[in-house]
Amino acid sequence: MCGVAVCFVPSALAAINPLVAGSAMCADDVIAKMNQADENRDSKLRAYSAVRHYTLRGEKGKTAEMTARLDYDNKSGKKFEVLAENGERGLYRRVFEKVLEAEAQASRKSGHDDNSISPANYNFKLLGQETRDGRNCYVIQLLPKRKSKYLVDGKAWIDESDYALVRLEGRTAGSVSFWVGRPYIVQSFQKVGNYWLAASNDSVANAKLVGRMELTINSSEYSVPGVNSVQVAEKAHASGAVD
Repeated sequence: MCGVAVCFVPSALAAINPLVAGSAMCADDVIAKMNQADENRDSKLRAYSAVRHYTLRGEKGKTAEMTARLDYDNKSGKKFEVLAENGERGLYRRVFEKVLEAEAQASRKSGHDDNSISPANYNFKLLGQETRDGRNCYVIQLLPKRKSKYLVDGKAWIDESDYALVRLEGRTAGSVSFWVGRPYIVQSFQKVGNYWLAASNDSVANAKLVGRMELTINSSEYSVPGVNSVQVAEKAHASGAVD
């Protein structure tokens, strides 16, 4: 199940360990295993819900916040219900609306809007290995095959044990309609029961009319069939998710 915190510095500063000489793994092997593992997990994950907290920070100290309930099912994708809003309105509210609309559309994965990390959308290069959020990961360079706001020109961290996406970082391969240019995005994922779901999403870009803006999204209060509340709380605490 592939979903932003404070202003960040790209993780290029972190060391990536090269693979041991003679390793049989290559980028395509890792991605194939990830897609197979995702297919197995997704076939069992028919529905879930969560609470999302959105914070938008603009220039001159202007901010806005929104809390929304997310409901997902594997037939219709994601739906959102806004629970609360405060702060700046007007254009800021329009940005929130566009964010929800884009995620709901992407969750349906139809036609050219398919955003999966797959050979249909990307070429791959295995950069090495690195520990992220306490997980040993393969680091894969993502090279989009086309310009699309749903694809990322950057890197992915794939868990070596679960072959799950732990982190995704880079710029969108195409311009996002409500941003000027291509925002820089960092997404992280947490393990809830046997499933990997969104933990946080950070993006920074120059927005139309109001200049530089930073969007932060944090997910909490997951409800997943077959996963009890204690497991969810433990996983959220371990991942450092922010309510």
